[in-house]
Amino acid sequence: MTRLRRIWPLLAAGALLVLMVWNLGELVVELTGQFVYALDDPYIHMAMARNLAEHGVWGVTRHGFTSSSSSPLWTLLLAADYALQGANEAAPLWLNLLAALGLLALAWRVLEVAGLRPGESLLVLAAVVLLTPLPSLVLIGMEHTLHALLSLAFLACLSGLVLRRWQVPALAVCGALLALSRYEGAFLALVGCGVLVLQRRPRAALAVAAGSFAPLVLFGVLSLAKGWNFVPNSVLLKSLGESGTLQAQLAHFVTKGFQGLSSSAHLLLLLLLALGLLLLLQHADRLPREGERDWSASSLVGAYACCIVPHLQLARSGSLSRYEAYLVACGVVVLAAVLARLRERWGPMLSQLRSSALVVAMAAVVLLPLGARGASILLQTAQASRNIHEQQHQMALFLARYYPGGSVALNDIGWPSWAVDMHLLDLWGLASMEVATARRANRYGPEELHRLVDAHGVQVVIVYEHWFRGRIPPQWTKVAQWTLPNNVAVGGPTVSFFAPRPEQAEVLERQVREFSSELPQGVRAAFRPRSPRARPEAEQDAEDPSSP
Repeated sequence: MTRLRRIWPLLAAGALLVLMVWNLGELVVELTGQFVYALDDPYIHMAMARNLAEHGVWGVTRHGFTSSSSSPLWTLLLAADYALQGANEAAPLWLNLLAALGLLALAWRVLEVAGLRPGESLLVLAAVVLLTPLPSLVLIGMEHTLHALLSLAFLACLSGLVLRRWQVPALAVCGALLALSRYEGAFLALVGCGVLVLQRRPRAALAVAAGSFAPLVLFGVLSLAKGWNFVPNSVLLKSLGESGTLQAQLAHFVTKGFQGLSSSAHLLLLLLLALGLLLLLQHADRLPREGERDWSASSLVGAYACCIVPHLQLARSGSLSRYEAYLVACGVVVLAAVLARLRERWGPMLSQLRSSALVVAMAAVVLLPLGARGASILLQTAQASRNIHEQQHQMALFLARYYPGGSVALNDIGWPSWAVDMHLLDLWGLASMEVATARRANRYGPEELHRLVDAHGVQVVIVYEHWFRGRIPPQWTKVAQWTLPNNVAVGGPTVSFFAPRPEQAEVLERQVREFSSELPQGVRAAFRPRSPRARPEAEQDAEDPSSP
């Protein structure tokens, strides 16, 4: 009974999470007729995991190595599941749900050690569920929930909240898993090493650094041996942009963090609050400490604050704000734990106030931007899944019907690579090294694009045309486009079909016309204009896809 009284906040928060995931999942099925993840990217991990499990190939297709995953650990977990029970679409969902429940369990333990009362812990755990928001992360189906769990575990170990006796080996193992879960996890591992150095523990810092970075180095060496970059293309292209000049890269690096802060009010608020609490802790260090719990609040909040700016410089916000989710989840728990420490230090000075006044005041400040962000993401999640069904799923069905085993060029590769056995040219460069090299060298124009497509014998090109302004080769013939309504998740509402060679245009147009009759309601197909004599009367009013 005593244990139940302790863990009831965790049970309640877990029930809230499961209920919200269930309801969102049911809404997705109602909108699409099947369960669909809220983004296209999880299908990239699923395709790579299946190819690893079934063919021993680390690649988006079974035909060769591609360094396309920014989360090797997540791909390995999916591959392990597929090796045990075969390729399936449910694995990312249940792995995410387990990671989310693990995050809540760890947050509960951290809050308990920090001294929060059960009612306060419930409020904080509910905030983690709603502000991150965890239900949306679960339905996104990617590694971000696991990344948040490992980030909080690393911070808790670093500050002595958990596993204090085995701190160094725990940090080394957690650092390795953290960096493998997402490459920006290396930020936190590096910060942790810096904290250990400041604590005059250089050997511990060296051990944690070796454990954290060794797996990334090994993977980088393997990637180089395969003719790819040291880091995955998904990290390199999204973080550093296209230009290969040193001056442009330095300018991009310096300005991106400031642009990120100016456009992410919630992260700026979390950073300012963390720095403010760090200053208060420095003053509170001079106060008596009788009966205080033995953990370092300064290490906890200082390490957290140091992760925000480099994240904004080298990472992105992303669709449904998924890349920053770990900062929100960890920030809520870290701020609550540090406020509890300040309450311990300043309890006698605040005796005239309610014991939870600081927590309530902080919650009121944090809830404004974070609450608006969380609500917006939750409201968009089901529609995002609908967008993926209306566009990426239809692309995959089209390619599976007309081009199985064929050579295809895409710039959004997720569901097609999962559903179709094909030879893929990724025109955005995440899964095609030639494209990535051209983009990084600033020579990715119409001539290079046509050369690559011709060299790979591509039969059909399906792209977001606005991603390639000024780059579409004149030799290509645009035959059709699909436009979906109310886009919140995909790279563009309109996807265009091109025939790489003129003699392929008629066949491709006939295929797209035939398939378009099966598109979900609301998705609008348009075709290139034809002479009135050659067009059926029902098609006389079809929109010209080349028009603006």
